[in-house]
Amino acid sequence: MLTAKGDEKLIPLLAIGGRIGNLRACRYVESFSREKELQFAAITFEIGKNEYFIAIRGTDTSVVGWKEDFTMSFMEEVPAQKAAFDYVYETMLSMPGKFYIGGHSKGGNLAVYAAMKLPKKIKKRKGRKMQTTCSCSQRTPCEIFSRSMGFIRPVSNFNIGKYSEFC
Repeated sequence: MLTAKGDEKLIPLLAIGGRIGNLRACRYVESFSREKELQFAAITFEIGKNEYFIAIRGTDTSVVGWKEDFTMSFMEEVPAQKAAFDYVYETMLSMPGKFYIGGHSKGGNLAVYAAMKLPKKIKKRKGRKMQTTCSCSQRTPCEIFSRSMGFIRPVSNFNIGKYSEFC
């Protein structure tokens, strides 16, 4: 769903641009439900050979999206967080390689939530066979980034105290 006026003109221009024109996109998904109070969208970009960026959209202009934002303040898990986890997990199982996960605003929350809920066998894979039903066998680590003191840094570089907030 293109939500901003002019998006339909912007997308083709991005494709011919030099900066991101060679990116390949896959696994676009969009879910919206008034009944479930769900607003979610994500897409995966191939940014290099077996290297991917999972982009999760933030709040759109819908009342449902904004309501879900407010619901995050008092619910343990909102529908978009569950959808983000499912998307990230399924994407990482189906595609071998290195992954970056991110999003803006609500999308950032969803990205961190999904990354933190991933089983250790997904986060810490090092090219070994996984004990899953997936036919894919080669996996690499997933680095988690977070904003700390105004800078975006890998969680693995945090000191023990700060790291414990994420694990």
